[in-house]
Formats: sequence, structure tokens, C-alpha cells
Amino acid sequence: ALTSEDDRYIETLVTKVTTEAQLKEAAKLNGARIVLDADISCDAGVSFDSVASTLDFGVYTFNCLKDVAIRVLNGGNLTVFGNGTVKAQEAALVVLDGASLVINGGTYTTVDNFVIGTNGSTGRGKNSITINDGTFNGNISTSGYIACGIYVANDDTVVVNGGTFNITDGCGILARSGSTTVGENVTINVTSANST
Repeated sequence: ALTSEDDRYIETLVTKVTTEAQLKEAAKLNGARIVLDADISCDAGVSFDSVASTLDFGVYTFNCLKDVAIRVLNGGNLTVFGNGTVKAQEAALVVLDGASLVINGGTYTTVDNFVIGTNGSTGRGKNSITINDGTFNGNISTSGYIACGIYVANDDTVVVNGGTFNITDGCGILARSGSTTVGENVTINVTSANST
């Protein structure tokens, strides 16, 4: 986890990235401001581990259709900006191990499972998620599961101030534990794939 001593030494770094390798290297820098400068496709997603960073998608697409797209973990803190798009096979954003995520915009689409979520395993909770804006599209392709916009699985704190959740064959928010607050400027649309 970050400490006050770490925070005193955070540098303000602006890093423009155009490849998966550049994005993964930038994600290791504490205090970095990362800006996508092109569409990026990846095989294994990117982790923000124990760092405090911002990620600006601009108008570009981060495409990760083989894995979870973005992980914030081990006390890390990530703030997301921009009007870009994240596409993922399973989960666009996952927050683990006492980490924090703030989303201020963008479009997030998953083929399977939840769009944003945490992990229910012992010791992986105490996370914080704040959503101020964005569009979240959740789908399901695996039999026996349901799609959801946000999955609150542990002793996590989730605050949804705004955003639109478009979920097929599932639910907008599944709060299994923790504390979830949903504001009046949130729209949740749930439809069936079989509807005509």
C-alpha cells in the first residue's frame, strides 16, 4: 500500500503510449499520468500494482478480448478519464487488495461476466470504487452465469454518482457485501438477448 512517505516522492509524469508494451511499462510508474495516443490491443491486460496513477483514454480504444483488461491492486489508486473505449472478454476493470478506482468517463464493454468488480476471496477486499460518469455495457456468453455492471464481492465501498449501465441477461449492480451507494443520476437498462 502507498504511505505518506511514498506520496511525498510521487513525480508528475506524463507518458503517451501507443503500444501494449509501453502501457504496461507506464503502469509501473508511481504518480504517472498515462495518455493513450492510439488504439491498443493486448493479450493479458495491464496491472496497476501499488501505484497511484491516472489513465486518460482520450478517444482511443483499449481492446483486451482474451483477459481482464485493467487490474488495480495492492493499495494502488487509479483515476480514469477520457471518452475512449475499453473492450474486454471478462471484466473491463477489477479492483483488488485494498485498492481504489475512480472513473470519470469512457465506454466499457465486456463479452462475459461483470464490467467492473472486486473479488470475494478472503483478504482481497477493502477496495473503493467511485463512478462519476461513463457507459458500461455488460453481456454474457458463458452458460450458468449472469452479466452485471458492477459486482461488489467483498467488504468494499462503491459510490455510483453517474453513468449508464446497459446489461443483457443480468443486473445492473450485484452487491454481495460491503457498502454500495447509487445516486439519482444513474441509469440502468436491463434487456434480454431473446427479446424482439
